[in-house]
Amino acid sequence: MNNSPMKTPVKRTRKEMKSGGGTHIKPLSALRCAAARWRIRRYLPATVRKIPLFVYEITDSTNRRAAEYIKGGGALPAVFLSGGQTAGRGRLGRSFVSATGAGLYISYAIPVSGAADALKITTHAAVAVCRAVGDVSPLDCRIKWVNDVYVSGRKLSGILAEGVTSPGGTLSAVVLGIGINIKPEGIPQDLRDIATSIAGECGKEVSRDRLAARLTERLLPLLTGDTEEFFTPGSLAEYRRRSIVIGQNIRVIHGDTEYPARATGITDEGALTIVREDGTPEILSTGEITVRLR
Repeated sequence: MNNSPMKTPVKRTRKEMKSGGGTHIKPLSALRCAAARWRIRRYLPATVRKIPLFVYEITDSTNRRAAEYIKGGGALPAVFLSGGQTAGRGRLGRSFVSATGAGLYISYAIPVSGAADALKITTHAAVAVCRAVGDVSPLDCRIKWVNDVYVSGRKLSGILAEGVTSPGGTLSAVVLGIGINIKPEGIPQDLRDIATSIAGECGKEVSRDRLAARLTERLLPLLTGDTEEFFTPGSLAEYRRRSIVIGQNIRVIHGDTEYPARATGITDEGALTIVREDGTPEILSTGEITVRLR
């Protein structure tokens, strides 16, 4: 683990914010940035308080900030948090609604050695999200394969893991981006039937900074390279227990192809096992599914 001091993002001029390469970056003032970092750090164990932490009032994408940091040779692991995103992204290139002040939008720049399995990271990270939300609220979250966290049949959180390659083409790090809805005000009216928030479910607001700290602590073994402590049988068993997909009739979507099936389980690598209508078994490690929840 890197023990270099936490860094305050460099404040850019208005002209630089409008230029290419990192548009819409708006770092907090040094004082407000320090205050936000302090609020998060006070909830963290003393041993991890020196992980570099970058806090923005608003940015285009925390995943993009993390990827640029990695490519610039920044010390790993590192954490990037923003009060809002103008170009938040989900799987398959979809946008992720990131209303300012209404959620936790956080990305982790994670060092890797050898091959890194984004599916496996996403699988266990979903469990970490469920645990962190449970740390700050009474909510009991469920997981929709592969990267969505649900409460009461509606989406609460999304997860996106992306590899970052070196100039030589080898994998050098992974960016793990997580968005969690905290306040219902951040959810557009036309999405309220399918999306929810922590405050909307439990009737009270929770501290974004405390949630960020709890999530970071839950992810700590992954951040520090202790994968045996992160990819545990217990975590995988919890993923299966929290699944809202296993045993359900689903529709599988692969590009322009769509077909019905029944979800039967989750492999140790995080893939979804299914049986088609004609009885043919299949293992999905990519693609998308839909399931009727409400």
